[in-house]
Amino acid sequence: MSVRTKFIQCVSDAVLDQLLDRLLDKKVLNEGEIESVKLKKRADKAREIFDMVKRKGDEASAILMKGIKDLDSFFYKELDN
Repeated sequence: MSVRTKFIQCVSDAVLDQLLDRLLDKKVLNEGEIESVKLKKRADKAREIFDMVKRKGDEASAILMKGIKDLDSFFYKELDN
C-alpha cells in the first residue's frame, strides 16, 4: 500500500489539524490553502493536504513527514513500512 493511501486512510483529524498549523508556520502552505481544506471531512482533508504538499516538492514533503513523525511516531512508523 502506498504512503499516500495509508496517510489518507489512517491519519487522525487531530493530527491533520496540527499538521496544518505546522505547515503554515513553516510557510509550506498559505492561509488560503489552509482555509480551503479546514472544513472538509477527514479523508478529503488528508488527501488534499498530501497532494498540495507533494506538488510543492521534496523539501515540503520532508517537512510534512517530520511533522507526522513528531506528532504521531507510531503512525509515522506505519507509513514507513
